Amino acid sequence: MDEQNKDFLEPQEQRYVPRPRWQIVLAWILLILMVVGVAGYYYWIAHRY
Repeated sequence: MDEQNKDFLEPQEQRYVPRPRWQIVLAWILLILMVVGVAGYYYWIAHRY
């Protein structure tokens, strides 16, 4: 068996690698900004007239 095909035929054990903390924090910040933006947009529409 070729060394080149060995990895293809015998799958390696895949380990779970958690995301870096900065990505999690940034995702929460962007989610909060999006929710505040949508709520502000609806508030602006509701009080425009």
